[in-house]
Amino acid sequence: MKTGNNPIISIGVLWRDRAWIADRFLNALHDLDYPKDRIMLNFIVNDSTDETLSILREYENCYREE
Repeated sequence: MKTGNNPIISIGVLWRDRAWIADRFLNALHDLDYPKDRIMLNFIVNDSTDETLSILREYENCYREE
């Protein structure tokens, strides 16, 4: 997909205790047919008691390496 004319999009997600669905959701975001450099992902994690935040940090590290 060409990146020249595509606007930057922002995806905002409010998450609390979503470790159980994180992999599927993050893989779906990764597989979007849209230029990665035109997508801003914004996650707000508040008071999670599971591994949600650590999963997002791991995903962030992998995503930045691409």
